[in-house]
Amino acid sequence: MQLNHLRLQSYIIVALFWCCIFSPIVHAQSTNNTYLTLTMLQQMARERITAKYGDNLTATPFVSSTQQWLAGPLELQLTALNSNEAYGTDEYEISINANINSLATQNINKQISQLQRSLNITLAQAQLLFFSGITREVLWERLLAAQAVSGLEQKLDWINTYIKQLTEQVSANEASHYALLIAQQLHLAVQTELFSAEQKKQLTERRYHEVFGTQFLPSEFEENTDTPPQLATHPSVRLAELQHELALNAHKLAASSASAWQLGLMLKHINTAGMSEQQLGISLGIPITLGKDYSVLTSTEWVLAEQAFRQESVARQASLQQQYNLADTTLRILNQQHAMLEQQVELGKQITQQLSLISQRNELEQSAWFNEIAKQLDLKNALEHSRLLCLQQQAKLHQIAGIPL
Repeated sequence: MQLNHLRLQSYIIVALFWCCIFSPIVHAQSTNNTYLTLTMLQQMARERITAKYGDNLTATPFVSSTQQWLAGPLELQLTALNSNEAYGTDEYEISINANINSLATQNINKQISQLQRSLNITLAQAQLLFFSGITREVLWERLLAAQAVSGLEQKLDWINTYIKQLTEQVSANEASHYALLIAQQLHLAVQTELFSAEQKKQLTERRYHEVFGTQFLPSEFEENTDTPPQLATHPSVRLAELQHELALNAHKLAASSASAWQLGLMLKHINTAGMSEQQLGISLGIPITLGKDYSVLTSTEWVLAEQAFRQESVARQASLQQQYNLADTTLRILNQQHAMLEQQVELGKQITQQLSLISQRNELEQSAWFNEIAKQLDLKNALEHSRLLCLQQQAKLHQIAGIPL
């Protein structure tokens, strides 16, 4: 009679185990009707963060059409010369002087205007990638924390059911306290682990709300894996290139051949012994370069600066490539581990099926049976955790590659 009862108990516990296996772990996805995408979530983060801390994206001013040819402000000059002789000459002059950019300088300014447009676009891309990184980090922290709590709750529910049935057997003198103590010990261990997991989950939920202003999660959080990496056009690399090009044009503006021309328009009034005369004239000063365009000091400073710019650009590309290779390798390893866990879980299904056919003839066998079932449940939780880690690593790979949400 006791043997049949124990066999019935094993059937019930295994059935409960299969319920845990086939019940999906909750990924903390919202069950409401609010529709959110990753892009929408990123925009929400941007709006809240910029509202709290300000928008650090300031567009660079463009070179106006006037600035293209005018090197500086216009100069108004007034001159009055009065003679102290009775028949002397009095002169009054008004002139407007302007420094005009040379043709070489105007071409350089056009290039700078184009670079400024590219710089504003790249700065906007860098900001978009920044907020995409925050979105990915906060979202995946919460998803992984929620999965850990969900898996532990399912395991605890299964242990509680087992303890309840085992307690009834002990009360009926159909089982000793040994198996019950083993189950209670595991119950306390899982409770302790669940407490820590719940604390972490609460922290991630609080941070999620601070960043996005909502607790709702996107309906889909898996990113497209077909998007190719964009390391060559990564905002950090592109910014280094633009910085170098802007510095190069600034260096060209310091050349003697880029010196401004002086253009003046003069109006003079002359009074001489009762006679007056009006004179209108124009002056043009064109600098003539003799020798080298740059001083030795300026040339040396530029050689050092250009070398530093090039080294910075190469260093950024090399760093990104190294990070990408490491993240890609990590993703491959995680995928391999996930595949092996799938095989273990599949074998675990067969093991639990066999265990349901075994009668616990003594307490040691019953304890081993219990531990094996708990082990299979841990494998199932590890498989789900592995799946989320793979998706998180794919998001990290996209972030390193410069792919925004």
